[in-house]
Amino acid sequence: TQQRIDALKKKKAELEDEGFTVLETANAPESERDFDGVRIYQRNSGFSKTAAKLAEKYGVSIKDKVPEALKSFKGDFIVIIGNGSSKSDK
Repeated sequence: TQQRIDALKKKKAELEDEGFTVLETANAPESERDFDGVRIYQRNSGFSKTAAKLAEKYGVSIKDKVPEALKSFKGDFIVIIGNGSSKSDK
């Protein structure tokens, strides 16, 4: 829906305003979007300050095992915003 698109654009702008670089935005694969909240995956063990900032911002633990369905996405972090509005799914 247009409301969802507008909300995601706002979240992208917020991240960029806070100094994060957003390389791409896209729909997550079907297997990775049926949850409430936010999931964040980190590709490597570097960027510990960035990981801490993202974990604090979204109130989640950073996951280091990237699911196969997400491996084609670029970037050091993959932020998935679920279908619901809670801060985190876990």
